[in-house]
Amino acid sequence: MLEIEVIASDTASKSVSVNSDEETFIRLEMSEENGYTGQQLILNLVLYTRTNIESYQLLQEPDFDGFFSQPINDIRDQPQRKDIKGKEYYTQVIRRWALFPQKTGQYTLGPLKCNLDVAVENGQSSFFFRDTRQVPAISNVLKLKIIDLPSKAPESFSGGVGNFTMSAEIQKSTVMTGEAIAIRMQIHGDGDARIVQAPHFILPESLEKYNPSIIKDETIQKTDRVLMDKEFEFLMVPKVDTILSIQPEFSYFDVSSQEYKKIVAGPYLVNVVKGNGSISTQTDEKYQISPLSDDRTLYNTKKGFFGSQLYLILFIGIIVLSILMYFFKNYRDRKALDSKLMEHNISTVSKRCLQKAFAHKEKDEPALFYEEIAMATSGYILKKYNIPNADSSTDEIAACLANSQVPQEVISTYVEMQKKCELARFANVFHDMSAIYTKAEWIISRLEKLSI
Repeated sequence: MLEIEVIASDTASKSVSVNSDEETFIRLEMSEENGYTGQQLILNLVLYTRTNIESYQLLQEPDFDGFFSQPINDIRDQPQRKDIKGKEYYTQVIRRWALFPQKTGQYTLGPLKCNLDVAVENGQSSFFFRDTRQVPAISNVLKLKIIDLPSKAPESFSGGVGNFTMSAEIQKSTVMTGEAIAIRMQIHGDGDARIVQAPHFILPESLEKYNPSIIKDETIQKTDRVLMDKEFEFLMVPKVDTILSIQPEFSYFDVSSQEYKKIVAGPYLVNVVKGNGSISTQTDEKYQISPLSDDRTLYNTKKGFFGSQLYLILFIGIIVLSILMYFFKNYRDRKALDSKLMEHNISTVSKRCLQKAFAHKEKDEPALFYEEIAMATSGYILKKYNIPNADSSTDEIAACLANSQVPQEVISTYVEMQKKCELARFANVFHDMSAIYTKAEWIISRLEKLSI
């Protein structure tokens, strides 16, 4: 008995428009009909053929205006068979791009033009050579709608759109006051790596927070997608001795469920003990004045100055003044030590960022180098001059420096360097890293010598 299995036809094949005499054609096919800003979309150029194709030539590279594009060269898709209007075609992906929308709107992709080298039947062929004829081919046109992300994103959302995982670890569970706590956060996903930044999450009020730095920033091609791998380091300095609970958090927009999702690590408990430079708020000595004697025996009042009422008033006044001077000196020393510790912490964190920047320069990693340079200089200025907004623009920071009587030469050098860092980050325009590093050192060194 002969059994015949009847299956449903491919819905995608039904939508393919083909003339009855077309033996070979090309099509643009998108992974999604609609997308979000920052989402990874896969665009394939697919060859449909019923004959032998020896090679092809793409006559022009596509124009992806409004998208950040990255070609995927490692295509391992096996040829497929598709039935279109009763004809069987072999399909093969011949070009692939990962597209990341940068803004919302309606977009048109294509058409693309190719030349296909089709094998000629009964032509002159040999083991090393096969007779071919060239056939021009024009692809279809795709319409794509890009929409914005929903509002009310979590505070810890920092640009991730797609599928992500996050893990975190803390380097030390016991630290002293004034000693930096370091948390490493690893983020993996398929979103646009250029816009995924370090997330914001809630920290105890007793911590002094510094701008996070990028430890690792890599993208790899895996099968049919581009995957990002980022690692951030968060530095924070405890002010008082206590037990802290820190819970790193990362949020992203999940395209499949069309909602924001949150990943939480920890909580991590950190025991903060008093450092060597801490100052106790308890006074070491308590001064008491003995009450006046109740003995009412009459004495001769003519005993001179040392037994007079004026002597007693001056004696008590000297004691009270000594107590006030003791507390004032204690307060002044505490303020001076706090200021010194703060300056030390700011300088230490900035030098740590400069050391990382130097390492990236030596490894010829310009993107990471410019990130660390920008964080080292801007982070130092924000902390030193108590500028509250960590997201302040370069112009706002320059205005604060001018109000603080910082020399114009320092301000101009800082603004010029930040512009080069922005060009490196958003336009991949890199300058001499050694010169930029020297300027960053010079800026911080000049500011170190200025009093707030």
